[in-house]
Amino acid sequence: MNEEKKPKVRKMIVILLIFVIIILGGIFTFYNTDLKDIFLQNNDAKYIEIMIDGKIYYQRIGTETWKGRYHQDTFYTGEPVENIMEVLSYAQYLDKIEKVNSLITGEVKQHYGDENSNYIVLAYANGHSWCEMELIDCVKEGSKIIIYGDEKIDGVMADGSGYFIAIPTDMPAGIEVEYRECYTKEEISNVKKYNTPFDPWQTSLDKPIIYLYPNEDIELTVKLTNADKITCSYPEYTDGWEILAKTTAELVELETGRNLYALYYESESLNNFTIQEDGFVVKGSEVIKFLEEKLAVLGLTEREAEEFIIYWLPRLQENEYNYIRFATAEEINQNMPLEFSVEPDSLIRVLMTYKKLDTEIEVKEQVLETPIRTGFVAVEWGGTEIK
Repeated sequence: MNEEKKPKVRKMIVILLIFVIIILGGIFTFYNTDLKDIFLQNNDAKYIEIMIDGKIYYQRIGTETWKGRYHQDTFYTGEPVENIMEVLSYAQYLDKIEKVNSLITGEVKQHYGDENSNYIVLAYANGHSWCEMELIDCVKEGSKIIIYGDEKIDGVMADGSGYFIAIPTDMPAGIEVEYRECYTKEEISNVKKYNTPFDPWQTSLDKPIIYLYPNEDIELTVKLTNADKITCSYPEYTDGWEILAKTTAELVELETGRNLYALYYESESLNNFTIQEDGFVVKGSEVIKFLEEKLAVLGLTEREAEEFIIYWLPRLQENEYNYIRFATAEEINQNMPLEFSVEPDSLIRVLMTYKKLDTEIEVKEQVLETPIRTGFVAVEWGGTEIK
């Protein structure tokens, strides 16, 4: 090679190497960019990953849901249904449908008939609450499946509701399925402020339910005087419930003729319930015995106590310990005074407040009084969690 050309060739090689380094550096930088920033710039993103106090949460972006192939059935049941989140063979899929259908009112349908396909199945019902699943995304990540969703469990029904979701997949049966709950912007804000997706100052009263036991069949109106605080009711509350109360404890809604066994509502609480100097500390494993004993003292019948326990047991027994205190009549009436066009001879209102505890605390044992059930009796029970 001509000696005069060698410097030019070396210069071109150096320039080419610099150009290659710049290109590779750009690619490396792109792939090391925080994915959260990419998500934020992507209008099609359904969620972003957020780190709060060392824990990962998922914030929902917009209202997009998963557009892939799947089928969802909803159903009603008074019994808990096995919580299912796994990949099943076709035969296992049919077996799960049969087991769920043996416990429910209505029917989960065999929507798919492909024997060569496997199915991701998600199912849940606790026997007393309204529950719903909104499927946001379903993705493969390595050797497992990630489900992003918005599962809502709230309120109460005479029979609880549930869902059964089936998603066809080519992934093998038995592989890991991970569920990731997606929160709204407001819920994420509350996690940052209060370490919970809920605003603790917006306490709600769960399932105040009212039974009426007259000495004779009577028509009457039942009114909730803080009606502006009602968040849910059945029958739907407008300006009072107009009902026929029977000596059999059955109720009839006068406008529709619908038969009922109780009146139900939920409401925002005007009281900021907290742990006080008195109350009870109860192990989760001992909740049943505790409630059976205390509810009898508070004047509930075995049937009323059973319905109370069925509703609250799943929330209390999973905790290591619970602080429990029953609100006073004054506290209950402050939240939601009741008015009856025909006054009951005995009015029993039970409102349990509770808080999950990891360790025992010392409190003075609350003194409870037993009411007298006589004549026309009205009974209400409900509860609220101390946030």
